[in-house]
Amino acid sequence: MKKEKLLKTKKITATLAIVSAVGGFFFLKPNLTGNIILESGSSFNYLGLIGIGLIVCALILGTYSTRKK
Repeated sequence: MKKEKLLKTKKITATLAIVSAVGGFFFLKPNLTGNIILESGSSFNYLGLIGIGLIVCALILGTYSTRKK
């Protein structure tokens, strides 16, 4: 199967949506990561942005996989 067709299957996009949603919720809770991923020395928390970005990706992939014919 070609790479282009593999990425357009419902099974792959649904799996990526689930993984992205779990990762997004994981990054929204900074105490779960134990501040290993990013040091808390900066005044701006990037973990929240990463989490929100992953959740948005999950929503887009989920919508794409459910509305795809």
